[in-house]
Amino acid sequence: MEKLAILDCGGQYTKVIDRRVRELGVKSDIFPINVRAEDLKDYKSVILSGGPNNIGEAQRLNFDEKIFDLGIPVLGICYGMQLMSDHFGGVVASDVKKEYGQCEVTVDNSSTIFDGLEEKEQVLMSHGDTVKVCPEGFKVIAKSGDAIAAIGDEKRNMYGFQFHPEVDLTLKGMKMLENFIRKVAKYQEVYALEDRIETSIKMIKEKVGNNKIIVLVSRRSRFSSNCCAFSKGTSCR
Repeated sequence: MEKLAILDCGGQYTKVIDRRVRELGVKSDIFPINVRAEDLKDYKSVILSGGPNNIGEAQRLNFDEKIFDLGIPVLGICYGMQLMSDHFGGVVASDVKKEYGQCEVTVDNSSTIFDGLEEKEQVLMSHGDTVKVCPEGFKVIAKSGDAIAAIGDEKRNMYGFQFHPEVDLTLKGMKMLENFIRKVAKYQEVYALEDRIETSIKMIKEKVGNNKIIVLVSRRSRFSSNCCAFSKGTSCR
């Protein structure tokens, strides 16, 4: 089975990325950011999630940089893009442009990952640091004003988005992820979500038995999926 690995940098939208990938018909698994590259040998591509840290020595997350030597497509989102840029010699700084909320970006729709998009797209930004200097081998494929919003290396099939394609406020985010999955990483199979549901129900029944459990229900919002915990008829959002 064709699989995609999501490396969790601690971002609030990691599970949303997972759901979006599965909605696009690809089986995905979430790993901690420090997973060993050799443990990803059965995966066809990698997505690095966003996260709250910066890449300075005090906060920079440690990860196995050999993931970039696996020869498979990689998409870095927000903090994931910054880690990728830093690895390949780019410069990430906090004095360029801080953005929070929906923004308009100008995209190079000749790039494979932006194929079929308009020149101007609405995306959700949530970052303090920004890639100031594009890393070697990459080119800028989207800008927010004068700031770098996306980078790409078409030869190595590596891309970075400063924005979040997985949330609803990035209006064509699903198209961008689909382009990465089908046109960049070239997944052919279609993974049925129903298979995952049946497997999950079986595993829960085996583990829980006759015990009581607390259920968290996923809920769609303008930004992402929120969890509502229900207890005695009340809800917590």
